[in-house]
Amino acid sequence: MTNRVQTIAFVCLALMLGTMLTACNKNKNQPYNDQPYQEPVNTAPAPVTKSVVLYKYKFNPNSLSVPAGSTIVFTNKDPEQHNVNIQKLNVDKILKPNEKFSYTFSSPGTYTVNNRLSNQPMQATIIVQ
Repeated sequence: MTNRVQTIAFVCLALMLGTMLTACNKNKNQPYNDQPYQEPVNTAPAPVTKSVVLYKYKFNPNSLSVPAGSTIVFTNKDPEQHNVNIQKLNVDKILKPNEKFSYTFSSPGTYTVNNRLSNQPMQATIIVQ
């Protein structure tokens, strides 16, 4: 009878050891709730609204970097009228003193903004990511 008890004890011990090894070797990427592993989603930065002031014959700031879908608000703070010209986008807006103009940049790229009305060079660069 002792051999039979020893055999049963050995089988139980082997089953327990096998179960423990199976649990330890589980896929490390597998969540504990047994749901399939999903790679994290890489989300793009949210669009923002930024200001560019036309003042003293300059775009201030003269360079901006924004996520796609962002809106730039151009405000003329000079006593003369200015122009927001983005040739690449076929945008051409004349701004009287204290007037504002908004444009939403939906596509990634580098955009040059000029004032085609001024004798003094005015230029800004908008980088859309």
